[in-house]
Amino acid sequence: MTRKGWLLFIAMSVIWGIPYLFIKIAVQELDPSVVVFARVGIASLVLLPVAASRGVLRQLRGRLLIIAGLTLVQIVGPFLLISYGEQHIASSLTSLLIAADPLLVVLFALRLDASERVNGLRLIGLLVGMAGVVILLGLDVGGDAQRLLGATFVLLAAAGYAASALLIKRPVIASLPILGVVTVECITATILLLPLALIKLPTRVPSISVIASLLVLGLICTALAYLIFYALVAEV
Repeated sequence: MTRKGWLLFIAMSVIWGIPYLFIKIAVQELDPSVVVFARVGIASLVLLPVAASRGVLRQLRGRLLIIAGLTLVQIVGPFLLISYGEQHIASSLTSLLIAADPLLVVLFALRLDASERVNGLRLIGLLVGMAGVVILLGLDVGGDAQRLLGATFVLLAAAGYAASALLIKRPVIASLPILGVVTVECITATILLLPLALIKLPTRVPSISVIASLLVLGLICTALAYLIFYALVAEV
């Protein structure tokens, strides 16, 4: 892997290692649908002016329906599932379960992408990495009486991430400008979640910690994260 690839990988690991704590903080006061709506809405507000000024949105004509489908698999579904899941399980357990993503990619690749299939030492490496995550997190399985339901939601989210990682390699997506795809995904997710979020709006202004968590989730863990993620996939 190139030096640029390693730097993108490290950045991705850090940025997507922190959202679960902030999601946990946010869902203590807000409905998960409101949290996800705010997250993608903030990202849209930041990305849209940049994408429009660079003219990348025009290059997506004829591909909007495909991007909308990708949005459901990569953003709307996983973000909602994780947020609902974290109402019942600890943020550390959430990140542990999401770490199953590479193993799910390998599983899905058996039918979807021969180039991603692994065996031998590469498969052992994946299993060792999973074991390392378990050790680092200390197997924190805290949660309420519905923790099994919460864990199931998060595993389904990991499956969505795994499927979308394979989908974005397809030429129909890979050939499009990264900034444009991420922007349209965030805008689409915002529009889709608006009706549900309006029903679940809070009756009082959230605390400072929740507002700060939403900003981190929108600006860093969504807008910046997806730009880095697509660049990483394109690089390696």
